[in-house]
Amino acid sequence: MLGIFSFSPETGTPAAKLRGRIAKEVIEDRADEIKEIQAQNSRALNRTLVGKTVPVLVEGFSDETDLLLTGRTATMAPDVDGQVLINKGSAVVGEIVPIRITEAHAYDLVGGIERGY
Repeated sequence: MLGIFSFSPETGTPAAKLRGRIAKEVIEDRADEIKEIQAQNSRALNRTLVGKTVPVLVEGFSDETDLLLTGRTATMAPDVDGQVLINKGSAVVGEIVPIRITEAHAYDLVGGIERGY
């Protein structure tokens, strides 16, 4: 995951006195370009997990639908990284279950529970 922040002059700092500021539109365009590159990199990394089974901590139902459970791998930080959408099987919140990854998106993974793994 990558955090992108635009320059913001803070009163009293040497940087606040710098001249030749870049136009806001240019700053936004550059940030958008960096975000797209990061999404492509993340998607490529997530694709390496398709077909693999990974342990996932079940956190509950998806915010979008109660037909999907959501969870996180050990490498996914809450409120920062993506999530694993669980579209097959059932589990209890707090349970760590084996998920076979079937889809990879820029930040989220999709898969089903593999019982007997």
